[in-house]
Amino acid sequence: MLIRISESSGKPIYQQIRDEIVAAIAAGRLEEGAVLLSARKLGKELGVNYHTVNNAYNLLSSEGFVVLDSKKRVVVEPHELVTDEFKQKWRQSETMKIREGLAHGLSKGELKRLFAKFLEEA
Repeated sequence: MLIRISESSGKPIYQQIRDEIVAAIAAGRLEEGAVLLSARKLGKELGVNYHTVNNAYNLLSSEGFVVLDSKKRVVVEPHELVTDEFKQKWRQSETMKIREGLAHGLSKGELKRLFAKFLEEA
């Protein structure tokens, strides 16, 4: 699994790991049922403490992206139908991002172009 982290990004390492795994799932590089490296192995590969990886895995689990199976493996969760709860949480999150963009001076037109570009790149 190819995960890139940056000490200088300002984002916590566990969040970077989580984001990289979500991106891999979204891009189809990690498919349903894929078994992720153990926290110790991934931590060693990335040069970070395995507790950091555990934090990322726990976050992914709480968000429904992965499950711990009976063999204590971390497995990419089967994709479920989008729930109303997910849509509501996602809308709240993205609404705040839009407000932040507007507060920083982005126009609605530029926000639309950016969202179209982001969607295309995803």
